[in-house]
Amino acid sequence: MSSRPDILNLGLEMITNNHKSMFLYFILNRLDSNRSAVFQGIVYFLIFAFSAIVSTLPLLFEGVQSSVDSQTFMACAELFLEQGTFIQSLYENFHRPWCRLYTTYLWLLSTIVSHYGQNWALAIAVINIFFHALAITSISILTSLVTKKISLALAVALLLTFSVDVLIRVNWPLSDSLFFFTATLAFVITASTFFRAPTPFVVLTSLASLLAAGLSRPHGLAIFLLGLVTLCSLSQVGKLTPKVGFAVIGFVVGGLLLSFLLVSLIFGPNYTPITTEDGILWEYQLTGQVIDGVFSTYNSGTESYWVRLGTILERFVTFFSFFPSHWSVRHVILSSVFFVPWYVGFVGCWIAFSQKALDPRIRSLILFSTSWLISIAAFAGWFTITYEHRYRLSIMAILAFQAVLGIHLMISPKGIFMFRHRTSD
Repeated sequence: MSSRPDILNLGLEMITNNHKSMFLYFILNRLDSNRSAVFQGIVYFLIFAFSAIVSTLPLLFEGVQSSVDSQTFMACAELFLEQGTFIQSLYENFHRPWCRLYTTYLWLLSTIVSHYGQNWALAIAVINIFFHALAITSISILTSLVTKKISLALAVALLLTFSVDVLIRVNWPLSDSLFFFTATLAFVITASTFFRAPTPFVVLTSLASLLAAGLSRPHGLAIFLLGLVTLCSLSQVGKLTPKVGFAVIGFVVGGLLLSFLLVSLIFGPNYTPITTEDGILWEYQLTGQVIDGVFSTYNSGTESYWVRLGTILERFVTFFSFFPSHWSVRHVILSSVFFVPWYVGFVGCWIAFSQKALDPRIRSLILFSTSWLISIAAFAGWFTITYEHRYRLSIMAILAFQAVLGIHLMISPKGIFMFRHRTSD
């Protein structure tokens, strides 16, 4: 039997915890109830400033990192610098294999090199800080627009700002941070048309952002096409039913699987490459690598169709994992803080997706964001996963958005019914 003092202590502890919960609820409620444009602008500025400060830490403690890919990018950037005009630079770059897939970044790199010379790597790393802060701020704004809750925007910002998988990329002078920004911005602007009148200016801005993202990396081509299809289907956003939505995502997944089947079939031992790009794709099919440089993940016997297909599927699944075999226990634990909420939120999004009471615009956004993730991950399946999971950086903002949205859909008192009324104002 417990003593009387133990019971009293337990009671005091419960009262204290209850007061803390009520205080936190009060603070969040005050944040969400303040609809002032000035107040929200201050919050967004603070998100930008805070994320920029945190993103500076890797550069301060570790300095600028070097990569073999930097030399390859520099060779391509020299092409820009050798041409007389910007149009000539673009023309020559589009005729150069591999380089043409990174046009946006090469334009930025050549501009930085011409102004900062040998200090170009430090300049890129500093600019990366702002790319990260802008990406985090923009996805936070979209979260607030969709849910009408500034507290959820803060949750997305915190999840991204302290994500180890985002922080470790900021001080590398590569195209990753630029694509993180351009891809996130393209997603945010396109998704915002679901909740705001798609004026010609907004549509053109969305097209420009999609084009910039599409020319930043090879992965950008898929989201550029997806964005175009979405913009052409805006009239159906407010009418999407669960049945139609499941049919569309079934079509997307079916297309993904078909691409895996065809790539495995076409790029076999007897294939003769035509261009540099398909030569790289062919090489990755034959090496059987899942994670580049982690030889324990390499599959042998790639002359077999089924081994090549299995390798592609393994890459696709590994792309969304946070516990690859070569990561340290600390890295896995830190990464789980981000990915476990996303796993839960992703399930929550699709549970809500099937409910008829859900606002069709939210349903369209869940469909759009999931298709966006699939289109990026498809390239990982076709080619490879880098040692540091670099290519996943571009979708981190969408993962954080889905995590917060899905969990909110599951635990909100009014659940899925809230959106039909809250997003209509």
